[in-house]
Amino acid sequence: MLLNAEEVRLDQGRYAFIDGNGLGGIGVVFVNQDGPIRSVQMHSTTVQEVLTAAAASGLVDLSPITIAEVCSHIRNGHAEISALFAALLEVPPHTRLTVVYDFKPIGGFFCGELKAKKTWFAAVVTACQRIAESKQLTLTFRYQPAHASRWAGRHEYAVFNTLADKLATEAVTSADALALRRWRRSRGRRCKEGGWTMRKGTHR
Repeated sequence: MLLNAEEVRLDQGRYAFIDGNGLGGIGVVFVNQDGPIRSVQMHSTTVQEVLTAAAASGLVDLSPITIAEVCSHIRNGHAEISALFAALLEVPPHTRLTVVYDFKPIGGFFCGELKAKKTWFAAVVTACQRIAESKQLTLTFRYQPAHASRWAGRHEYAVFNTLADKLATEAVTSADALALRRWRRSRGRRCKEGGWTMRKGTHR
């Protein structure tokens, strides 16, 4: 496969590169491109931390039991929508923002083109919409394929998307996260031994 030799640079503006993974990790990279001046902020967290804090502050209507259930059955899409929620929480009011993501349905869910089948997922989508409305954000969604060629680092959308992916991975490689992974695997084995198997997520 030939690498694309054309440089792809960020246009002027504000960006949020979001990513989540099936282990519950979330990575968000904020980039403010103001002419030749660029500022970058990075956030690494987990679905459990984001949803627990949001529920405690009343931003999303989820019980601790529901959050625990979500975190024991996490799929990529679950972490991706939680990453969008986490990003919008940090954005100042009246911001014009481009959200860059590698999970195609994200933009469709936010814009109402796709309907969530899981109640909790729909609740997070609604919370995202409410935050954007209350802050009067102007959002543009841009899909960036995961693991795209960066051509020596000159495809900047790919570079920052990869950085968000790395941050999501780092969020679930701590000692606590590894313990959670072991708990989830043992729970899955007990479920199968008990006569039922966990269902696959609907938004991967």
